[in-house]
Amino acid sequence: MQTIEGRLDQLEKRNRRLTAALTVMAVAICASLQRRLRACFGIIGNNLLLLALLGCAQQADYEKQYKWGFRNIQNEVIIDFQYDSVFPFSQGLAAVYNEGDGWGYIDKTGALKIPMQYDEARPFGEEGLARIRPRGDLEKKRREREVHYIDRSGDTVLSLKADRADDFYNGVAWVRKFIGTRSHRTSTSSPTPMFSWGLIDKDGNFLVPHIEDIKDERRIWMPGMWSEGLSVIRRDRAGYMNTAGEIVIPCQYEYAEAFSNGLAFVKSENERWSVIDKKGRIRISELAGGLKFKPIGVGFKSFLAPVKMTRGKSNYLGYIDRKGKFAFKTKGMQLRRLSSFRQGLAHVAVQSEDKIGFIDRKGTWAIRPAFSEAGHFHVVNRAEGSDRKKTVAWAIPWAPYDFWDGLRDFGWSLMGMYQKTTQQKFGYIDRTGDWLIEPETTIVYNFRKNRERSLSAIDRQLYRFSEGLVAFPSIKR
Repeated sequence: MQTIEGRLDQLEKRNRRLTAALTVMAVAICASLQRRLRACFGIIGNNLLLLALLGCAQQADYEKQYKWGFRNIQNEVIIDFQYDSVFPFSQGLAAVYNEGDGWGYIDKTGALKIPMQYDEARPFGEEGLARIRPRGDLEKKRREREVHYIDRSGDTVLSLKADRADDFYNGVAWVRKFIGTRSHRTSTSSPTPMFSWGLIDKDGNFLVPHIEDIKDERRIWMPGMWSEGLSVIRRDRAGYMNTAGEIVIPCQYEYAEAFSNGLAFVKSENERWSVIDKKGRIRISELAGGLKFKPIGVGFKSFLAPVKMTRGKSNYLGYIDRKGKFAFKTKGMQLRRLSSFRQGLAHVAVQSEDKIGFIDRKGTWAIRPAFSEAGHFHVVNRAEGSDRKKTVAWAIPWAPYDFWDGLRDFGWSLMGMYQKTTQQKFGYIDRTGDWLIEPETTIVYNFRKNRERSLSAIDRQLYRFSEGLVAFPSIKR
């Protein structure tokens, strides 16, 4: 009869054999799974790489094919598609560019009025001057670069050493100067370029000089756009300066927005937003019910400002008037994005499928959500053959974002790339939402690699009619 000790020895041997067998099986299964996973990830990686490479090839192909021209509100081609890049018309001229030629200016007949001879060219400002960079300037070191202001005849009226300059406003303009770099603690980070902004008059005299000491707290390292005679300036904090170079509201805010209709949004150190007037007095500190708020868009441009409101963990969007009162109820509208009002209408996006529509100043739908993207309504100058002005907005018909769109974007992101070219049909709608110009032309985003020409067509406001004409891209056959 087998002893208990013998029986236990047998069980222990069986357990060891079973454990060894299970271990071998586990190793085999893991190896098989590992091979399968490698194969799967290899296929996925190859597909993503292929998508990325196809995206690059497609982008390069688009860049070679796309040309820009100009049309009128009747959708008639006024200036044929022949330019690699353009800006909108301003003061009767439009800046145009072709690879190998550079930038120049044409009139509304398409005649070249200022030769294509510049490295950069910007639209003419309200005071009749345009900013250009002479040929070869972009190849210079930042400290040696120049900005020239020219008149509509192409004559240079002012030249200055500057890394960048803005348009003149009421006789003054901001000018940026490169003053060095600041190194970071980590050796892998690239040094940050540092700048100082100064304010000049039309003779090039400095009302506010550059400060080249990086540590000097008086240095203006970022100015804002001019609005109602004031510009936001940022030193250590943000404040406001007038066109005489005088600080009229001290630099005491974490953030400050431009004035519109006498009011501006500012953010204090306590992370709370408020609304001030031009004397720096607080006009709105919180909304009814103790709601906190932050601005969206460009302030009180149409006397109503879009804001994001917060109570506890709840957030929602809405519009307030100049007294801080709600313009209309937005609860239940499920708004996801807001914009400022233009011509009495504002485009907003709803949470459901992120569609865009237009509301009026009472909060009612003037145009039901039916678009993927849309611009502000604007008045088109009376065109030849038209009996009255038209109010239009560009729009892209809504289309769902599908699985392949997501996979393609993920592939580009995985490869450290971004989508430089996007094809989407767009057209123009009237205030009822009807198409005045059917969606037919392809939108091009970032269709030039050079940084100074890489702004998308939307960023450059190319789809807004200016002086009766609008830029259109087309594939050059």
